[in-house]
Order: sequence, then structure tokens, then C-alpha cells
Amino acid sequence: MKKKFILLALIFVTLALNAQKTESLFGKRNFKFTGIWGGRTMHFGLPSERQFYLRGGEIGFEFDKNFILGWSWQKSKEPIVPINNQAAFNFKNRGVFMSYVPGSHKVIHPRFNFSAGSSLATTVDKIKERGINFSPSIGIEANILSWLKVGAEGGYRIHSDFRTPALLQNSLSGSFFQIQVRYGASWNKFNNRNRWD
Repeated sequence: MKKKFILLALIFVTLALNAQKTESLFGKRNFKFTGIWGGRTMHFGLPSERQFYLRGGEIGFEFDKNFILGWSWQKSKEPIVPINNQAAFNFKNRGVFMSYVPGSHKVIHPRFNFSAGSSLATTVDKIKERGINFSPSIGIEANILSWLKVGAEGGYRIHSDFRTPALLQNSLSGSFFQIQVRYGASWNKFNNRNRWD
């Protein structure tokens, strides 16, 4: 699990630092604030022996047309039914995310994401436990309109193990798939190669 996480993180960092050929994030290029995006997320968790559904949203600030830094949140629509007949529990998480979106001006383009944050699991008996999670992912995105994007991505959630007896055997680490709808605006067309229209 840790090896997969480290590998995905290294790939993400390498892609970000080598963006747009010989230019880099910390080179001579102008790293400008170029837009703001919000959106809704439908998240399907696929850990072993159990599936669960989360919904949420995000808000992010776009820089240099291809980088987005922001805040995201998700929560379970219905209580997650655990294995071994333990008590069902609700789950929510929130945290920061970073995305690299090369070729964002093209109709179809890839998207690389990494998010990290805190989580809270609450049983029906109001027993609570907090945790941390990291989620690298990769996907594709389509520009439907200049202000509307739809994307799909898959990744792997690394979640800290529960310690509370009522939640002890309910690991949430595992693969996931999600669909995202984003809406917002992008401006400051300082580079013709990145023009929207």
C-alpha cells in the first residue's frame, strides 16, 4: 500500500515539475492567478469486501491555467454498513487538494490530483473517531462549455486505521472511482497556447 502511494506521489510531482516542456513551476514563467472553480463530486469507495458512496464538493483557485489548489469535502449519503455485523457508521472527510491539468484548453484532457485531510467516523451510537487520509488519483476531463467541465477519475485512498473497538475492523483504505462536475471561470489569457476560445 505504501509503495503504491509513494509511486503515485512521485509520478504526480514529476509531471508537475516538468509541465510544458522545459518550463517549470519555479522557473522564469509568470505564475499567475487565472481562474476559480467549484464543483460537485460523486465518490464511490471500493475497499475490499465493501463499497460505499460519498457526495461532496470542492472549490479551487487556478494558477497558470494548469494548476489548481483548493479545498474539498465529502460525506456519506447513508450510513456505511460494516463487515462482521458491527455498528453502521457515517463518514465524512475534508482537506486540501492539488491538481495538475495539462492542456486544460483542449476539449478532452488529463487531470492528476492529490488530496490530503482529516476524516470523522460516527457510529449510530454516537461513538466518534477522527483519522487522516491521502488520495492520489488520475482521470480525464471534458470542457462542455467554457464555464462547465465534467470529469471521471480513479485513485487509491490511504486512510489511517481505526482504533475504537466499534470501528476496529472497518478499514476504508482502497481504490475509488468518482465523477465530478465543475463550473467556474478562467481568465488572464497571457499565453495564446492556453486560450479557451
